[in-house]
Amino acid sequence: MLLEDWHWADEGSREVLLQLRELVAAYPVMVVVTSRPSQAGESSMPTGDLHLELSPLRGDPAEEMLSASLDGATIPTDLSSLINEKTGGNPFFIEELCRTLLESGALLIENGEAFLSGGIDRLQIPDTVQAVLKSRLDRLDPEAREVLRCAAVIGRQFGLELLSRVVPSRPRVQGALETLRSAGLIQRTGLVPEPTYRFKHALTLDVTYQSLLERQKKERHAVVGSAIEDLHAERLEEQSAQLALHFAMAEDWDKAIHYGLLAAKRAAGLWRLPETVEMLVRTRGWIERSGKDSAERNSLLVPLL
Repeated sequence: MLLEDWHWADEGSREVLLQLRELVAAYPVMVVVTSRPSQAGESSMPTGDLHLELSPLRGDPAEEMLSASLDGATIPTDLSSLINEKTGGNPFFIEELCRTLLESGALLIENGEAFLSGGIDRLQIPDTVQAVLKSRLDRLDPEAREVLRCAAVIGRQFGLELLSRVVPSRPRVQGALETLRSAGLIQRTGLVPEPTYRFKHALTLDVTYQSLLERQKKERHAVVGSAIEDLHAERLEEQSAQLALHFAMAEDWDKAIHYGLLAAKRAAGLWRLPETVEMLVRTRGWIERSGKDSAERNSLLVPLL
């Protein structure tokens, strides 16, 4: 069983993993959990098991990763050394940098050989993977970029139906999604009951979201919240936590407070107490920022506390 991106796990998922850990010794089951190193502490992953910290790629593995990112092409030694130095052996950085060099025409491949279109002294390589991702986003056609930005507002994973309700040019959504899949920016995670997708890497989501102006973020979070209300009108309680966050980002405080209280009540009913407290703390902050007079604030704060 492979559990990826465990740093995104909620309290309920972590509790299930702890229970599962007690059972696996009696069955032919291996559980592999991947997480960001900075968040792979006791709070997010079980202790007492085998922990492997993946260090940056060096030497032959780095060369193999670089070649694989260029369809198996042979790379000049000086270019290989420069890329490895710039990326620090980070596999995602290597992959994204290779893609951007190919997309920009700075790097060409002929007969299985990779070569620069200009001299290596003229090659400009961004210092961070975020800068590489931003340059890739800038080169996308406007429709694909718009779809990716709307998806970033929805979150790490998104379904076709919700995205189609958010994107202005709905008929062209699927074509844009195929473009984004081909570019390696997103990946499809399911087909039933509807096609679902996710950002291939959390950094891609972050860079895309930050490319929006603050006004655009507020407007699109409001659109996403309304679309979720329409799409899940019969199951709003299940979507309450997500709705609360979207309307808070849209600064629609009344709806954020309403769904925040609903989400806290639902979490408490499932005995997810840390999640309950976290949502109540957030909702209290939204009440304070709502601009309501003291009487209205108190009428909300007293039952919340």
